[in-house]
Amino acid sequence: MVASETPNVLIVDDDEINLNLLVAILKGLDVHFILANSGYEALERIEGKEIALALLDIRMEGMDGITLANIIQNDQKRDKVPILFISAHFHDEVELVEVYKSGAVDFIQKPFLPKIVLSKVKVFLELYRQKLEIRKQKQHLERVVNELEQSNSTLQESEALLNNIIDNLPLMLFIKEAKNLSLVRINKAGEELLGWTREELTGKTDFDFFPARQARSFVADDKKVITNKMLVDVPDEPIHTKHKGKRILHTIKIPILNNEGEAVFLLGISEDITEKREYENTLKESEKMYRAMLNASPSGIVIMNSKGQITEISDIILEIFGIENKAEFIGAYFHHLFPAKEEKKIRSILSKTRKEGLVQNIEYVLTRKNKTRYICEISTTLIQDAQGHAKGFMGIVRDISQRKKIE
Repeated sequence: MVASETPNVLIVDDDEINLNLLVAILKGLDVHFILANSGYEALERIEGKEIALALLDIRMEGMDGITLANIIQNDQKRDKVPILFISAHFHDEVELVEVYKSGAVDFIQKPFLPKIVLSKVKVFLELYRQKLEIRKQKQHLERVVNELEQSNSTLQESEALLNNIIDNLPLMLFIKEAKNLSLVRINKAGEELLGWTREELTGKTDFDFFPARQARSFVADDKKVITNKMLVDVPDEPIHTKHKGKRILHTIKIPILNNEGEAVFLLGISEDITEKREYENTLKESEKMYRAMLNASPSGIVIMNSKGQITEISDIILEIFGIENKAEFIGAYFHHLFPAKEEKKIRSILSKTRKEGLVQNIEYVLTRKNKTRYICEISTTLIQDAQGHAKGFMGIVRDISQRKKIE
């Protein structure tokens, strides 16, 4: 049924005078009148319309008011309609019972007393307006509930997505309660690294899984985060795991604050850098060995990049060129170590080395800073990566002045 902003009031009476009289009494009300002279006409006119109140004459030809009331009230498509019956008097108690069984809420006696008629109609119109307001509130509430359900569904989808992202992060992620530092969440990477399931870890503290000394260290860092409400970066954090032994982690711990600015959780993100640290240590050892070998060579060695800029030299080079400060070499171009007239020749040697891979035993007469002259022999080798791409050059410089004197 279509509800109208202006309430529909149905008045049915086979006496035209009574119809006009009731309309005259009620004309000051903000209502829309639906008038009919018979029950059949009334049913046609109210089809598809919501009725706020019906005033029905009981005794009419064809279809009486009680029959009409029963048809209206039994219509499954509409809400119950409050009915005021119009009658001069009731024949007996049986008729009165039938009147109320048909849905009557009150009756209006003929002849009409305008004040009483108006007063009764106003009461039921106010009840109808309250009913409409309740309906609006209900519809609004249903919309709110629907929106909440949709929001909840979206929230659940977002939460599922977030959980999926967290669980598939390659880094260990964990969350602890700020009050007692017990674990409330850990992702798959954390389970795999530590060797315990999240069910075994949840609700426990570091002291339940790690050696006391190690646990105290973890807790000390956690308390700094909670107390100072600031991020703590632990670049090298040793940890004993269940199946992988000792590992080295790079851990960042962050406080999670509530609206009052109090730390309620601690978020930790840890990267297993064990292999990285092992590689760095191996690299350092290799570099030490490389430098030792470099300086152990009786010949001077110069390492250059692909542009011919010097990146490393052995100590013998300082003696050969008569320069005390190594910094004068690093970053300089190899050909700048030679007299201007020889620079072009040195560049051509590097170009030839790039093509052929090796150039050997080129002799030069050079002058040191102290003006002493000497003869040197230079060989250059191309340095390549595993794919055979040129990465730089190695120059070998020998002072052959004594040898030349003997010869």
